[in-house]
Amino acid sequence: MFEQNPDLVLLFGAAIVVVGYVLSLYLHPYTQCGRCKGTSIHKGALFGGAHRRCHKCSGTGRRQRLGAMVLKIGDPRRSTSRFHPRHR
Repeated sequence: MFEQNPDLVLLFGAAIVVVGYVLSLYLHPYTQCGRCKGTSIHKGALFGGAHRRCHKCSGTGRRQRLGAMVLKIGDPRRSTSRFHPRHR
């Protein structure tokens, strides 16, 4: 079967890779945040001892993978941050 049509081997291999990637998205829809490196703390650039929660991941240390966002796997990201500006 594969000897007659070598393109079928390529198509079959691509299908296995896609199924494996989607399965990995269902098992692990999150990755560590790139800004805080999974610590959920963002350190200040000027004052090294100063720190706050990371705004990119809302202090969770995790971010949803791109494929999980596209396929809507896992919890959707919050559209608003938990941190609100001060009103003076």
